[in-house]
Amino acid sequence: MTNTHQDSAIVHIGDDQFESAVLGSDKPVLLDFYSDTCPPCLMMGTVLEKLAWQHRHKVTVVKMRLPDCKATAEGFEITSVPTLLFFHNGEVVQTEVGYEDYAYLRDLFDDFVAHYAGGNNVDDAQAEAEEIAFEEAVLAAETAFNAVEEPAHATLNIVYEPAADELDAALAQLAASRDDDLPSDQYEAQDQALVAAFRAKTDEAVNAYRAVVRPARQVYFDAVAEAFAAYKNDCDEK
Repeated sequence: MTNTHQDSAIVHIGDDQFESAVLGSDKPVLLDFYSDTCPPCLMMGTVLEKLAWQHRHKVTVVKMRLPDCKATAEGFEITSVPTLLFFHNGEVVQTEVGYEDYAYLRDLFDDFVAHYAGGNNVDDAQAEAEEIAFEEAVLAAETAFNAVEEPAHATLNIVYEPAADELDAALAQLAASRDDDLPSDQYEAQDQALVAAFRAKTDEAVNAYRAVVRPARQVYFDAVAEAFAAYKNDCDEK
């Protein structure tokens, strides 16, 4: 088992470590299936770092990166990321699929700890103040990112959605022609041509979206990292 960063409370594993790290854990486990090419995974991962550190004495947080953990992912029928599996005594007790914001994830952790790890940590006034400060910083970061991403996404969809619908219809028609004994080489050539045409129609819009959203996402990452560092520092000074 390896940690990506020395100070991280999250353990990164592969298929060969799943049984010992997850099924054999003496603590409840949160398993996060993610991908490096999935922006929502990466954004959710920033706040998982904080929650993993906060509950490190009661819960183990494990990450498995796709496609490197294909066998485990197939075993749990993971079809999209991010997907979170909550384990207790080697059994899955809860599953969450898709991106969730910090407030939702925090409540998930609190419930998980309360039900399966003997309750939450001592909640004094200082700890509450630290949590409020972190939550406010993350909420501000989420709000700022959404203010950039949502209109950019709407602009992208003006081009992308009609092109995607057109592609789906064309592929369905092509699949029907394959049922009529269309030779496989012709089918593959036409399939590739349809996809290439789709990309030609949408690449400019996709690149424009990325040019706007990627810097905003990095601002989000930096803000959450700064808030987490402040949270840890305040906790360490107690």
